[in-house]
Amino acid sequence: AMDPANVLKVHLKSKADRQAEEIRRKHKEERDRKAKEEKEEAEARDEADRMAREARQEADRKADEEAEHNMEDDGNAKEEKEEADRRAKEEAERKSDKDASNKAKEAKDEADRQEHQEADRRAK
Repeated sequence: AMDPANVLKVHLKSKADRQAEEIRRKHKEERDRKAKEEKEEAEARDEADRMAREARQEADRKADEEAEHNMEDDGNAKEEKEEADRRAKEEAERKSDKDASNKAKEAKDEADRQEHQEADRRAK
């Protein structure tokens, strides 16, 4: 039989080994948990960055579309004015009455003058 001192020594050594193993296991779990948290935080940041980038791109796309529509509207308004001016001029030419022609010209000049005033007012 082993002497009692050796039995105690073996018992204490195995107890110390178990405690050391438990401490190593807890440290490893803590490291793994931290690594997992950091990875999840990084993924959440990446997702937030991606969403912000997409939102900016969508806002830019909408702004570009809006600007394009405004340019089209301005172009259409200009064409409509030119068409109206052309019709007014033809109408004035069809009337043999010189006075009607003069009145149409005066009306057009007045409309142009008002449009220039409006443009000047908007420019200020």
